[in-house]
Amino acid sequence: MRRKALVALVASLFAVALVESWEALTHAAHAAHVPYPRPWPHMVDGFILAMALMVVEARAERRNPWWARVGMVASTALSTVIQVAYAPPDGRWLAAWSPVAVLFSFETLVSLLYGRREPAESPVGDSVEPRAPESTTVARALTDAEIERVRRRHKQGLDAAVIAARTGLPEALVAERVTAWTDNGHQHTDAHA
Repeated sequence: MRRKALVALVASLFAVALVESWEALTHAAHAAHVPYPRPWPHMVDGFILAMALMVVEARAERRNPWWARVGMVASTALSTVIQVAYAPPDGRWLAAWSPVAVLFSFETLVSLLYGRREPAESPVGDSVEPRAPESTTVARALTDAEIERVRRRHKQGLDAAVIAARTGLPEALVAERVTAWTDNGHQHTDAHA
């Protein structure tokens, strides 16, 4: 319940910040006599959002998202500079906050929605021994269709953990299949490889 309330709060902050920033960029584009001012905010603030999502994607693929972070910071800086330059003199500090709020609130929202959740700590502290999760997984083999999905992703150079995350298949089964292919030096598509 608390998490849903937090997501709703952050989403509302993001929406307000994005609308404010969007309108300020549209105003700046009109004032600068940009031929088509309406798409201008999408090119600037939209890039902040795209780069934030690219950071999430890079992390999911276990790659360093440095280039997406650079793009995110650069587009936030550009949005801030534009909005401050075209803001009334007594409102420049307020104008500077909107794009930064877009970045922070969107990053927080993405983290809340797609970030890894750590298990909550026991209310009694360290005195309780952690229990191993009960296994409800039934032992099974991959179907031919699942093997083909794994094979295609393996050919793309993805490792077993990434393949398992993207397909929703058990990592142990994916790792077993990928290891067998790697040990044999080629990729099988049959269920007996």
